[in-house]
Amino acid sequence: MKNSRLSLSGTNIVYLTFIGCALTIYLMLDSANITESSRAYLRLSGRVGMGLFFVSFGASTLHRLFNAGWSHYLIKNRRYYGISTAIVLWSHFLVILSLSVTASEWFRESAPWFILYPGSGVFILVGLMALSSNDYAVKKLGPKTWKTLHLVGGYTALAAFTYEYVLVLYLQPILLPNYEFAVKNSPLGTYALFAVPLLLFYLRFRKS
Repeated sequence: MKNSRLSLSGTNIVYLTFIGCALTIYLMLDSANITESSRAYLRLSGRVGMGLFFVSFGASTLHRLFNAGWSHYLIKNRRYYGISTAIVLWSHFLVILSLSVTASEWFRESAPWFILYPGSGVFILVGLMALSSNDYAVKKLGPKTWKTLHLVGGYTALAAFTYEYVLVLYLQPILLPNYEFAVKNSPLGTYALFAVPLLLFYLRFRKS
């Protein structure tokens, strides 16, 4: 008898992430209080996106460190976790942009140009990485160009997480006292989560 359970691997990871994002947006966004409900979604999607980024971008380092069955699973499915990362982060980005219409005053105060423009560039890079996460793109771009795109995009995303959370903990009270990040209620906990991919970054180059 065939096993009918849904396997959390391959394209199923992408499908489940997309459905999960769509359902979460549908359930969380409230037209009666669109600003607060949108910000609640941003807090959630920011955390989930960073977790998925850690899984996809850190897969190789984790496998070199542990060489276990679960790390082999991550290597095998990192392409799909990378696409899932882009889905979550782009839903995050689109909700941010929607606030420019639904809560324009809040948007002007909380998303100044020096945050919005570099952040938009990161989202574009993440999107390009997702669109090129297939064998056809590798063939058309060439392995060297493809690898460069994904290395630059990955480390740019890592730098963006660093920038945001360092800004939250140390610079926000001085530079942007009214700016509210996704980690407002638990900055130390989220910063600790960010430290995991940063540690992998260090170990990756220490091993090489």
